[in-house]
Amino acid sequence: MRESFEDIEISLAHNLAHLKRERAEERIFSTRENKEAVESREIILRRVLKDFNRFVPRAREEIRISEERMKETEKMKRGTRVEYKYQVALSFAGEDREHAEKLAKLLKDRHISVFYDSYEQAELWGKDLYQHLQSVYRDEAQFCVVFLSQAYAKKLWTRHELKQAQARAFREHQEYILPVRIDDTEIPGISETIAYIDLRSTSVEEIANLVIQKLSP
Repeated sequence: MRESFEDIEISLAHNLAHLKRERAEERIFSTRENKEAVESREIILRRVLKDFNRFVPRAREEIRISEERMKETEKMKRGTRVEYKYQVALSFAGEDREHAEKLAKLLKDRHISVFYDSYEQAELWGKDLYQHLQSVYRDEAQFCVVFLSQAYAKKLWTRHELKQAQARAFREHQEYILPVRIDDTEIPGISETIAYIDLRSTSVEEIANLVIQKLSP
């Protein structure tokens, strides 16, 4: 933008100097009409240049302030770390609880805050679970580990949890859902291109270590 201002200013000054030179040399005044047209053009150029010189300092100052604010905003974004209630939320079908419980315990033992329903009985008691789980899986966790299986695909609650997790991933345009495959069941909304961990070839202990690596800044 600064370069554009300078280019315009140079162009105006050049045109005005050219007119003055032409007038001084009397090379363009073949008629009175020509002389009046040139004088009128010179007056207009002078006014434009004057207004331009009055406008530019203010515009440059506004641009400078805007650029500083943008830089400050970027610094704040880079320096601000979002604090989540849970570092990890686990989403699973009841039939797969054995795997989820083992992972929850391993993470808890490593001082990772985990949303695992059995740890939240007092918190969940009396709540509207539909709305509460929406907040947990959409807003309150840093990552969501999803145990994908045939049972997971059939349950209404797991579909609700996954829908909220997908809304979060869509909103933030970054990895949030961490899939763990128990079998090869196709889960609507989980693209085949999303990288996953296969529980058939990876132990829960190894998955816990991978989650902790994922949480590392």
